[in-house]
Amino acid sequence: MPMLTQPILLAQIREWGIEISAGQLSWLLTEGHDPFHQEKALIKTVGLWVSSYVLVYMAAHGVAAGHVGRLMADPAVFTDADAWVAYLRRHLIDSPRAIALGTEEALLGRLVLQPSSIDG
Repeated sequence: MPMLTQPILLAQIREWGIEISAGQLSWLLTEGHDPFHQEKALIKTVGLWVSSYVLVYMAAHGVAAGHVGRLMADPAVFTDADAWVAYLRRHLIDSPRAIALGTEEALLGRLVLQPSSIDG
């Protein structure tokens, strides 16, 4: 994939009829991103939880019932992605698809269970 430089991006934006200076574009791309970086750090610290949300989601998306049962028998809390993947692999869940499904729903389930932890 070719690199999209600011001059190329600026030319494209102007071609679309948007009036913007090179300085304004540079500011939009490089400044004022602290809230996004804070949110990213918070998401990393929220952790990955094995919950009923994860198990229902995984079962609904075709993860074998035996895998789901093993997770139900050994619930755990994680703050480290490597530990999460190791936990799944210990329970014989090692396909990229199953790991992705479990991770998606663990994060969503965590937010559903304790939304106040991300309110600031």
